[in-house]
Amino acid sequence: MSQSRFDICTRALQRIGADAISSFDDDTTESDIAGREYDPLVETLLSEYRWRFATKDVELNHLTEAPNVGYDEYWQLPADLLDLHGVFLADSTAIQYERRQDKIATDYNENNRLFAVYTAKFAESYWPAYFVEVVTQALEVVFAQAIARDEKLSSARREHLEKVTKPMARSRDSQQQTSRQFPASRLVAIRSI
Repeated sequence: MSQSRFDICTRALQRIGADAISSFDDDTTESDIAGREYDPLVETLLSEYRWRFATKDVELNHLTEAPNVGYDEYWQLPADLLDLHGVFLADSTAIQYERRQDKIATDYNENNRLFAVYTAKFAESYWPAYFVEVVTQALEVVFAQAIARDEKLSSARREHLEKVTKPMARSRDSQQQTSRQFPASRLVAIRSI
């Protein structure tokens, strides 16, 4: 089921007993706080863990501008980058680099192909259900404090989010890849002879 940012905010608001919103411009306390808090909160949640569903890889563009110290070349980072995981050559070899604002500095020139692997912000329609729930509960924490002004409720929601919801979501996300094959131990290898 595809959800919008307003659906997610409304679920969180209604869980703490507040009114629903249909946009961030409803001229209500709920819409003002939701509008201010939503994007920074989502970006923080996406950046605090390497969510597989939010991982992206793209080829970088070489820049003509060069660093003054430390490295020889600049490469442009993608505009949708939230958290850089690594930079690699086309053969998947990790390279040394340093992030400098919206670019990386490295010694690889335009004759190479460099790829960045990073966390990106995607539309809510691409989010798995477990991440929608993480965002919803994180919003509950914020709304319980800012709208309901209920410190106990906010603390209880935060504790549940940190101890139950996030670990479960991370576990589900970690399963979003091919199962790794473990090499047979020496004992198993000897038994099969």
